[in-house]
Amino acid sequence: VGSEMCIRDSHSFIQDFIKANDNKAFPILIPHLRLDPFDVPLSQIAEENVSILIDYRHIPFTPDQMKELKKQYPSLQARFILQNQADAFAELDSVPMDQNLFQRLLLDPCLESQYRQTLFDSYYQMYLNTQIADKVDELGISVNHDEFEEVWQLLSDSERENFLLSHLEILNLSLIHISEPTRLLSI
Repeated sequence: VGSEMCIRDSHSFIQDFIKANDNKAFPILIPHLRLDPFDVPLSQIAEENVSILIDYRHIPFTPDQMKELKKQYPSLQARFILQNQADAFAELDSVPMDQNLFQRLLLDPCLESQYRQTLFDSYYQMYLNTQIADKVDELGISVNHDEFEEVWQLLSDSERENFLLSHLEILNLSLIHISEPTRLLSI
């Protein structure tokens, strides 16, 4: 009974510590404190402390945590996903994606290539823009024929040539008539 009381008191202390604002000791002590289960609503935690908790992976990734984070601190969504890539991408359908989050994740060098590809394939139709289209090859994203056409539409004429040359394998070359070289550049 005594150790149970100590654990409950410890849990309560950590909850209060996490909720405390203007605590200069927070970044120093939080790596050594673990709240299990993590049961403090994000709305009761200062944004700076939520950011630190994310960095130390104290907040487990769940669809509910992601929704609360979007509501309370939307600027921390990408950081939360990047710190929890495997869990986040296992639940990708439940992530409230928007243009900003899509772009921030896709262009972040910390995003693992397999997840970058999954993200692109899942959301390019809704959120592809010129900035992303310009970086498809640089980011190592593979495109299928439909994705190729979407990216193609957003590229400038000077960018199209390199893009075409790097993706010849997905085009059905038997349909391209050599006698119509201008048609090739208008695809």
